[in-house]
Amino acid sequence: MTLATDGLYYPDALVGDDEAVGYYIVKLLKSNDARDRLILEAEAGYSVIAEKIGLNVHGVSRYDNGSADDPALGP
Repeated sequence: MTLATDGLYYPDALVGDDEAVGYYIVKLLKSNDARDRLILEAEAGYSVIAEKIGLNVHGVSRYDNGSADDPALGP
């Protein structure tokens, strides 16, 4: 997804480069199974750990309410 200058997220193809503020990979739960939720929660924590130990990450992932967003390269 692409974060546009209006503060909303859109599919990348709908936002011009001059209107893009940031890019995100969004992951959604594929079921109501607790294992799927735990996987997304754990994935979100990897980037936090990577940043804390000094690896070069663009941003930290975030898990909230059944979805995880991973910052991708900025515009």
